[in-house]
Amino acid sequence: MKLEYVTVESIKNGMKEVVTRFGADAVLLKTVKEGAKYRLLIAHKDVKAGEQQAAVNPSRSHEGVKSALDDKPLTLAEIDLVTGQRRVAISPPRLNSASAQTLKTIVREESMTARRASKFDKLDQALLNDKRAARQIRRLKSHPEFDALNTVFDTSGISSLFRQTLLAGLAGTGPEEPLHEKTADFIASKLPSTHEIDLSQTLHFLAGGYGVGKTSLAFKMALQINSYEPGRAIVVNYSSDQEASWTNAAIIGARLGVEVLPANSADDLAELVRDYGSTKLLLVDISTYNEGDIALLKSRFKTAAFHLVTPSDACLNNLQRLSRAHAWDSLMITRLDSASFSWSIYQVLVESQIPLSIGSRDPSLNAGVVVVSAVQLRGLLDNVLGAIIAPDKEAVANPSSAEPRSTIERQGAFQQAAAMH
Repeated sequence: MKLEYVTVESIKNGMKEVVTRFGADAVLLKTVKEGAKYRLLIAHKDVKAGEQQAAVNPSRSHEGVKSALDDKPLTLAEIDLVTGQRRVAISPPRLNSASAQTLKTIVREESMTARRASKFDKLDQALLNDKRAARQIRRLKSHPEFDALNTVFDTSGISSLFRQTLLAGLAGTGPEEPLHEKTADFIASKLPSTHEIDLSQTLHFLAGGYGVGKTSLAFKMALQINSYEPGRAIVVNYSSDQEASWTNAAIIGARLGVEVLPANSADDLAELVRDYGSTKLLLVDISTYNEGDIALLKSRFKTAAFHLVTPSDACLNNLQRLSRAHAWDSLMITRLDSASFSWSIYQVLVESQIPLSIGSRDPSLNAGVVVVSAVQLRGLLDNVLGAIIAPDKEAVANPSSAEPRSTIERQGAFQQAAAMH
């Protein structure tokens, strides 16, 4: 193999030039930005010009069989960067109502169980200003599980607003009613319903803060969609700084067999939609560098779906900022297997009412996505609250069998319960 630098105007055009010059075995090793241009470090076989052309357009044993791939140069997205071999791409049929219906089965079976008959209200701020509610909250302190619930709040980083709202919602709970179950019931009744992702839409944007798992989730979705319709889903790496993000996305795509294309502007993306929109699904991974472009993209691509991606243990301030910045079609939750518990997801969902959609549990890229519902999120609350409050309730009922636990012991039990999720 021979290493060589190539200077190009853009990565997209450079990909075509590299394959035309060096053949299908060329491998992109590194990109370096120099002013307005890029230098690509390429590994390739040192072959003659005639052999290069033959590598790009190999002869066919059956002249009657032609492919659109013979009429245009290869792109690096069509090359397995691990083996150096050309991936065989099967041109899928045009998207029609029947195939769209097939794709929807990815999320329909689970999301049907998450549908709820009633609509949920947002946080009722009036409760916090109601003097009668304040008196009821004071009476709630006499509940046998109140101290344990307060300990959960103290050790789990809940905001003061959400804490007061929950206490207001629990006001009037009788001493015989399990307080941890009433808390989970109240929160679950305020959560939004699950939104079924419409895969008949050509364009889906995945946006969120740095490190939330957008790229991983995009590839998980593409793999699962392509398992139903081979070659249907493409991941688009949308970033104004292609040097920082493109190479990693291209390597992941090559290893997984998922086509990846770059776009560094709305115009580039519009060109991809024109070229692929009739037969492909474009899953656009928006780089954190371009978070400010979302408003422009929403005005430019009016029929596209925009999904906010966040981890289950998200920071409240950042998640609130993003949830309020735009009208999102759904909220996708990553790291559902995290041992860390956070109230932020619950507070933002209740406040914003952004519909739930899908998420991921297993960090492996080959693991499929899962549908996220209010029922599942309520289950986490049951695990966490029940592990803390229920044992304390038993201790109160049998004072001779157990001593009251210290705050440190309760905090350790809380963390253990979260880890069991």
